[in-house]
Order: sequence, then structure tokens, then C-alpha cells
Amino acid sequence: MEKGREFAIQRLKENRKTALANLTKQMNIISPLLADFENEKQVPTEVVQFHELFVKMQEAHHMYLRALDDDGEIKLAQQWYNSRDKVCVSY
Repeated sequence: MEKGREFAIQRLKENRKTALANLTKQMNIISPLLADFENEKQVPTEVVQFHELFVKMQEAHHMYLRALDDDGEIKLAQQWYNSRDKVCVSY
């Protein structure tokens, strides 16, 4: 694989990890808010932000997948995503 392509794929992989980290941070913001009824006005705003970050993670993952051409790498990438997606969707 040429250096430019390797760099682009690595960048897409990092973008996907960053998107997940941002989503996780948002989950950590929402969780304590749900435990206190005084936060009922803030929760919808935070949930909208969560949804936007979830969509960004999906987009980053799909861009990464499109850049891959090795079936093994694609399978690993999909396993990575599926394990994280279950946590986010159940949230």
C-alpha cells in the first residue's frame, strides 16, 4: 500500500476513535443528569448533542470502511464498530 493511502486510512481510523471519544464524553455528561429530576430541561438538549455525535461516529466509521480494501481489515473494523454501537444504542 502506498504511503499516502496508508496515511489517509490511519487518519480516518483516528477520526473514528475521536468521534467515539466525543460520544463517550457526552454519555458521561448525560448519565448524572438522568438521576436528578431538576435537570429535566437540560436533558433534551444533551440528548440532541448525543444524537449528533452518534451520527458523526457512524459517518467516520463508514468513511473508514470505504477506504479499506482488505477483507480482514474490514471485518475487524466492523467488529470494532459493532461492539461500540451496542453500547451507544442501548444508551
